[in-house]
Amino acid sequence: MAESNTYEKYTTFLLMKPSRRISKISPPPIVKLNRAASELQDVISFGQGVPFFTPQSSLFNNFVENFKRQDHIYSADEGIEELRFSLSSFLHDEFHVQYAPSDLILTSGANQAFMNVIFSLLDPGDEIILPSPYYFNQKMAIEMIGGKVKVSQTSNNWQLDLQNIENQITSRTKAIVIVSPNNPTGAIYTHDSLIQLGELAERNNLAIISDETYGLFAFDDSFRSLKSIGSIKDNVITIGSLSKVFGISGWRVGYIGYPEHMLDSLLKAQDTIAICCPTASQKMALELLKDRKKFKENIAKIGNIRKKMILELKQLDPEMTFEATPGAYYFFVNTMAIEKDDNKLAWDLLEKAKVLSIPGSVFGKRGEGYLRLSYGGTDEEKMKEGVNRIKKYIEKR
Repeated sequence: MAESNTYEKYTTFLLMKPSRRISKISPPPIVKLNRAASELQDVISFGQGVPFFTPQSSLFNNFVENFKRQDHIYSADEGIEELRFSLSSFLHDEFHVQYAPSDLILTSGANQAFMNVIFSLLDPGDEIILPSPYYFNQKMAIEMIGGKVKVSQTSNNWQLDLQNIENQITSRTKAIVIVSPNNPTGAIYTHDSLIQLGELAERNNLAIISDETYGLFAFDDSFRSLKSIGSIKDNVITIGSLSKVFGISGWRVGYIGYPEHMLDSLLKAQDTIAICCPTASQKMALELLKDRKKFKENIAKIGNIRKKMILELKQLDPEMTFEATPGAYYFFVNTMAIEKDDNKLAWDLLEKAKVLSIPGSVFGKRGEGYLRLSYGGTDEEKMKEGVNRIKKYIEKR
């Protein structure tokens, strides 16, 4: 009987064994760090990239009161028509981008938007170029569907290295991905570099997937949506999210702006993965898009935290140095003077200083020896206390 049970357990293990494809993919590091942080008291988080604000209670109450029976069921795959019109207007007003409502699909967050796009573009073995440091979920997604990541290193100030990108292009390359404002560095790619990137992609018949999730978190007004640049042709696919702008990351609302010829392919992926962005989430997004004044006030508050954090972080020099990048709500801090193993340092800071950060190496080799510090979810007092804890940690080493 014991032998029979052992055999059954062994055969069950073989049947349930993860695929080789998924086994090769590193798990998201934020999950383990967040879990460990949740078991500690009084942790200050510079970890996960969520803003401090959420929707106003009055708006949420109004949303609930006006909820209707049809809001409990699927919307059209591409999203509620009224929301697509509102999003089209929003993108035009904020980013000078022309996307007709019929050229927009609502998704369950920007991660699903990215997955839809690469499912539509890639065959197994096809390549996508990611400038490093890259957003690790995008690398995971490409490899998960059998694609291959070609890494292009960025310059010393985190800008695109166009020659390095060109050197990565092969006959199997399908697309180049950019994230600007950038996660994890906070860099905003220059207007000239975007023009050159567009020319490079056009010469090589490549798509550009432009992740503009942090487009409104640009604190020096240098951000330009790739699609807004006149010389850029119809090889641009824009993905974005309303999660950060409105403080609704748990509601999962993202979008794709796409060339018309991609509609059928994108809808196949959309219907298979999610059918539609949750209808309730779309209704909430529609309400939020009606009041743009409030979210701009919230973003301005994060901008003020940024200015003050720059001053605080300068106190850590020379042990920790950083580029005061103008976008998203991240600083990418060089820690090599005190510890080259950034993963070890992140865990040590959590355990000894009760400060949560993200090791830079999870964003690619270019991030080794760095920590990503997110200031979007903190107020001034917690931010100062967090940096002060890091300072005391350094002094004790």
